[in-house]
Amino acid sequence: MKPLLPWRPKPQVDELLSSWLLRVAHGNSPKLQTFSHLIWPGRQLWNRDLDAMAPRDVVNDLARLTGTGENEAWATTLYSLEGILYERIRITNASRWILPLGIYHRTRRRGGQQWCAICLSTDRQAYYRKNWRLAIVSTCSKHGIVLADRCIDCGSPAVPHQGLDPCCHVCGSDRRSYPHVIADSKALQLEHNFREILAGRAHPPEAFSNIYPLAFFNLVRQILSIVTANPRAQRLRETVCRHNGGDPSEPIFEGIISAPEFLSSSERHRMMAIVAQLLDGWPYKFVALCAEAGMWRSWALRGDRSSIPFEYTTVVDRYLHGT
Repeated sequence: MKPLLPWRPKPQVDELLSSWLLRVAHGNSPKLQTFSHLIWPGRQLWNRDLDAMAPRDVVNDLARLTGTGENEAWATTLYSLEGILYERIRITNASRWILPLGIYHRTRRRGGQQWCAICLSTDRQAYYRKNWRLAIVSTCSKHGIVLADRCIDCGSPAVPHQGLDPCCHVCGSDRRSYPHVIADSKALQLEHNFREILAGRAHPPEAFSNIYPLAFFNLVRQILSIVTANPRAQRLRETVCRHNGGDPSEPIFEGIISAPEFLSSSERHRMMAIVAQLLDGWPYKFVALCAEAGMWRSWALRGDRSSIPFEYTTVVDRYLHGT
């Protein structure tokens, strides 16, 4: 059995596996690849999504080498949210709510690693949060700003294990100096509640108190779907924003897949502000705005029917059947 490492920091609050491993590696070796090769000879850890794959032996080894409990170690992985945010992680295909990194030949093409510039600036040792890898999050509830997902100077995604983190590995721009964009208050409040539910510190809002978190997040996803990628989405966005403010313009997806995971943080934030208005006072405001926009049953139920929760379909069936 390998002895404990000389430098063995424990995971920070909501820290991501890859972030924790980086801090452990840099504290024990001047080179990341040298450390990785010594501990896991022949393993390629950094040319894939380590947080989504979370090899069991790597997580367990890291726990043992740092004197960390296995439960605490596994809490850094995206697997820890199975059964809460999504049913299971898909290794070969895109997973629901997990932001893709777009890894191709060791190059990351998508802004799947979000960050808060103020958090990175004020951390005693900068680290990346688990919730920053989730499409259901576009804000920092602590600092009230929209998360960044690409370098402000060159547009490159964050690749913390390359270059001198937290500086961009391409142009050297410091991620901590990313301009602060104040978040929409409704979206900020909603996403704060999301985080609390994921952390087990809260339940879904009172209108959804009788359903499990997984069903609640599926309901949120369906509403986000009809707001962003539905034949009547534009009419619904315009109706919501006419009554409540906001930007109803069409969201811009990165690529050909019209899913929340393929929206930039700023675009998802704009859409989440509209979702927050539709969830407010559920189901009455949702029904009224959908009816005014002509978002009747056949449109409101578009998508993967197997994942649409009963609590959503019953409202749609009862009130949005049209005339």
